[in-house]
Amino acid sequence: MSSKSMSSTRSGMETVLRFGHAIKQRLGAKDLIQSNPERL
Repeated sequence: MSSKSMSSTRSGMETVLRFGHAIKQRLGAKDLIQSNPERL
């Protein structure tokens, strides 16, 4: 396996992890709003 494909795979993983983290934060915020509507 070449180092180029390794680095591209790694950057792809970082992108997926970042994307998943953003989705998790958004879902968490949604859950907070739904469970505590009076806080808004």
